[in-house]
Amino acid sequence: MNDTIEGTVRGTVRWADGTPISGVAVSNGIEWNRTDDDGRFRLHSLSRPVWIRRPSGVFCSQWWQLPTSRELDFTCISAKQEVSAVAHLSDTHLSASDGGVEDAVELANRFGDGTDCAQGLAVALDAAYHAGARLAFITGDLTDHGTAAEFDAFKEIAAASPIPVEVIPGNHDHYGHRHDPQPIDAPIGDGFLGTATTWRYEQSMGPRWWSADIGPFHILALDWFSYAADIDRGEQEAFVVDDLAGSDPHRPLIVLSHDVPSARILDRIVHAVDPTASISILSGHWHVVVDRQVGPLRFLSAPLPASEVSHGHRRPGIFWMSNLPGISNATPRQPGLGTKRYLFRTPCGRRRKVIPSMAATWWRALAITSWFPLAMLVRHTFQPSIRRAGKQSGERDSTETRSRR
Repeated sequence: MNDTIEGTVRGTVRWADGTPISGVAVSNGIEWNRTDDDGRFRLHSLSRPVWIRRPSGVFCSQWWQLPTSRELDFTCISAKQEVSAVAHLSDTHLSASDGGVEDAVELANRFGDGTDCAQGLAVALDAAYHAGARLAFITGDLTDHGTAAEFDAFKEIAAASPIPVEVIPGNHDHYGHRHDPQPIDAPIGDGFLGTATTWRYEQSMGPRWWSADIGPFHILALDWFSYAADIDRGEQEAFVVDDLAGSDPHRPLIVLSHDVPSARILDRIVHAVDPTASISILSGHWHVVVDRQVGPLRFLSAPLPASEVSHGHRRPGIFWMSNLPGISNATPRQPGLGTKRYLFRTPCGRRRKVIPSMAATWWRALAITSWFPLAMLVRHTFQPSIRRAGKQSGERDSTETRSRR
């Protein structure tokens, strides 16, 4: 439950030996403060996670904390970060359900076939590590229903990952009020994807938007769904401006967003970054592969890992990015399968190469989103009659057997 406090929160950022670290940016997503010579900071809590903008080469076992007390202390160590390649995953949709047909609304259980999204994530992270990745980004829809049990399952797999995992929320991660309602729930927002409750994600996974310097990159992480639902647009836009104003404009920038950020966000990013710096927008949501260069922006979208792991197939959905720090030449790969372009598995099992055009990508997304409702309609229309026919057939067989006896 939400047991955070309101008011002023103070704290320190120190090395493991107790030496204070000065000049580290600390934030709650709204307000910023930098540590002084004694490593101290001060913020208003706003009941949101307090986090440090991790400098490159600095590792913190816990880089964010819920403001459950007036004093928060962060301990860091100096660690060389070898980031020769990174893996981009999205839409892992971990579910606490058993995949039964009665729970056929959500993605992981849509066909009632027991699709194991947890296995898909574990296989994907392991494959990324063995292919050379030393860092993984997962761009939202970590869970299927946004419940505490599913967040715990995700954290367990991420903790066992052979490489560090950095995450942001998607729309499914804010649907906990639908599946596990709590007295403190107050769903807010507007839009075709419905309302949101954000406290479950914050208490389980940390800040919904954040930033850090990791390896050669500056990472700018956003909560696309709450922005799209008009819950915190102004706050996130101000965060982007403030964060990039305090960052090195020449550093390669990676933006993490569940879907493509708004034009207002992208405009602020482009104007804040040096024209010579690469800007990569990593996203998901549509469950398709996208690799597009639009002006100074490189758009990379990854499919869901479980799509190729279910039914005995072990080809997890990963966008493979190498040749760093110039991430602009990133290409989608299948770890362990050389340099083959990503192959998308269609509902009927055929594989087709990704067609490199924006029109084809949107056509595929439209086909996928329309195919699922049609499949559900057919199943719910004909499955009862099929069951009745099977039951009647079984009764006839039993009658015939008894008559022969």
